[in-house]
Amino acid sequence: MHPLFLVPELLIIVFRKLKRLDQVHCTLVCKLWSEIALDILWNRALALELLANLLAPVKRTSSSIRMIPNIYSFGALLDEHAWSRFHSMYSSRVRTLCHFSPFSDSDLSDFSSIFQEIEATRPVSLPILPELRVLEWRSDPVTFQSSIFMHDKIKKFITVAIDESQNLEDVKISHLRSLSRAISTRMPFLTFLEVELYPRQEYVASLVVLLNNLSNLTHFGTSAFDDISPILSCSGASRLQSLKLFAFVFDKATRKSGGPFPEGNYPARLGNLAVCVVKYSAITPFFQHHDLVYLKTINIKTFHVEKPVSVRLFFHILSRSCPALAFVYVAFCNDDYWLRDDEVSPPAPNEEIVTFDDMKTMLNCKNIADFLSSITTLPA
Repeated sequence: MHPLFLVPELLIIVFRKLKRLDQVHCTLVCKLWSEIALDILWNRALALELLANLLAPVKRTSSSIRMIPNIYSFGALLDEHAWSRFHSMYSSRVRTLCHFSPFSDSDLSDFSSIFQEIEATRPVSLPILPELRVLEWRSDPVTFQSSIFMHDKIKKFITVAIDESQNLEDVKISHLRSLSRAISTRMPFLTFLEVELYPRQEYVASLVVLLNNLSNLTHFGTSAFDDISPILSCSGASRLQSLKLFAFVFDKATRKSGGPFPEGNYPARLGNLAVCVVKYSAITPFFQHHDLVYLKTINIKTFHVEKPVSVRLFFHILSRSCPALAFVYVAFCNDDYWLRDDEVSPPAPNEEIVTFDDMKTMLNCKNIADFLSSITTLPA
């Protein structure tokens, strides 16, 4: 073999560009190639059944009946030898684990047998994936199948909270509290956390407790609750550098942000903020009462067709409180499915169109590099 093909740095670059099947073939060439190819193959585990297959053969039992899930199970019992082989050859290679289960009746999967066997037989002295850094889990309800992979080296966790019947709107408070405890206890050094759940206001208290318990957190994402002031004013939020409050369902958005908040009890060090609001006035008070001198990127979506006076007020306050802004994205969600007649303004008459003059105060932000404002009342 030419010495060029024994340079690890070069092999890493080449192998990363290969298709998965070709990467598998590389594991058969020699020990050096095998180690590098296996590191690349299992750096990101995106299919739970493939990862489980490294422990023992996994079989799938399918059903032609709608609403009956495909059942995954081990074809052999897990023993000490299986775990020893898994930990010596594979477990330390995985840095990212993603588990997705479609929320559709046509493609349901049941991994409960896999999880039960793993939980019952795994060595308790060592995490299943000891070098795991990113855990993304969008599948089971808040019964914590994901918790068997949690440990204190994980830095990034993304999950969705649903109930046992796949219902988005009816997660029990007790389950959400248990999820919060599991996250803060098993992954105390998280720096990135996103919890997607239906924006019932009573869920906010559990999220605030979670925020306050994660002292290293720099990014937090969750749903755009009706009143986000408890999140903005908690002590945990003061450490955040990035905050994302997204529309988890099509007809819910923030109506109240609150303020003024005491010094040290709001996210003054934010560099990135994204939020979905019913209208500008829902978030304007937060900017009005607080200086966000580190904020560089803002992304705001609104359901409301704003009038010029509201646009002028919003951008005037934004330019004054956020002088370091470089990227500004303000969009109107004009999909008819999102609109409700009792809450969304009708299109403005021609004499109430928004012009550049209503937004020109943003020129006071000297670092602006990208500005996008999709407002339906702009003149043609």
